[in-house]
Amino acid sequence: MSYEKIICEKGEDGIARITLNEPEKLNPLGWQMLSELDTALKEAERDMQVKVIIIKGAGRCFSTGYDLVTGISAAEEPKGHAEFGRSVWNSRAHVQGHIDYWFNIWNLWKPVIAQVHGYCLAGASELACICDLMVISEDCRFGYPPARFMATGDAIGIYAWHAGLKIAKEMSFGRVLSGRECLQFGFANHCFPADRLEEETTKIARRIATIPAELLELSKRVVNRTFDIKGLRVSVESSGEFDSLSHFCQTLPFRKMVEEIGLNAALKKLNEPWGGV
Repeated sequence: MSYEKIICEKGEDGIARITLNEPEKLNPLGWQMLSELDTALKEAERDMQVKVIIIKGAGRCFSTGYDLVTGISAAEEPKGHAEFGRSVWNSRAHVQGHIDYWFNIWNLWKPVIAQVHGYCLAGASELACICDLMVISEDCRFGYPPARFMATGDAIGIYAWHAGLKIAKEMSFGRVLSGRECLQFGFANHCFPADRLEEETTKIARRIATIPAELLELSKRVVNRTFDIKGLRVSVESSGEFDSLSHFCQTLPFRKMVEEIGLNAALKKLNEPWGGV
C-alpha cells in the first residue's frame, strides 16, 4: 500500500521498518498517521517474510506525541460528532481510540521494537512503551509534559508497569527523562549514542529474527498473558478514564491560553517552570 504519513520498508533480513514520516512537524500522532501505522503493522503481521518490526521516526525525533493541532477538534475524533462539542462522547472516543491502537500492537504476534531518538513525548511515549522492546538514544527526552497543564495522559498508567510507583508518580507530575534514565528505570532495553542507534537496533532485530516465527509468537504471548493476568490492560484502560475526566477540569490553563496567545506560545509558557521539555 502507499502511505502519506509513514514509510514502510521490508528488508531481506526479515525486518520490516516503519518510519513515522512528518519530520517537519516532529512526527505528530494524528489520526491518519495512527491509522496508517496500524495498517502497516497488520500488513507486516501477515507477511511470512517478516520476523521482526521496527518503528522509528524521521528527522530530529521519534515523535512529540499526539497531534494537538487537529486533535483539539471534535470533528477530528475517530468516532467524534462535532455537534457534541467537548462532550463525554467525544472525550471517550478520543482517548479510547488511542488506547485501541496501542493494544493492537500488544496483540500482534510478531515482536515490535521502538527505535527512539530525540523527543518521545506524551502519546509517543505510550507508543514506545507498548512495543515489545525499546532501544533508545542517550539524547532522548521521554515523558508526558501535557500532564503539567492539560490532561493526565491517555495510557500513562503503563509507566508504572515499567518504572514502579515512585518514578511513575514523579513522571505523572511532569518529570521528563533522558535516554540513560529510561534505561535505569526500566523503560528501555538498551541505550546508545545517537549515531549508533540505527546500527545497534538492527543488530538486535536481526538476532531475534533468527528465531522461528511460531516460537517468537508463543514467547511474546506467554509474557503478555502474564501481564494481562496481573492487570496491565485494565490499568491502562483506567488511565484513559481518568484522562477523559481531566478534559472537563475547569481550572486547567491550556485551552484558554491557546485561545489567547496561540498553541506554540502557550506550550512554551506552560513549560517554562520545567526548563522546557
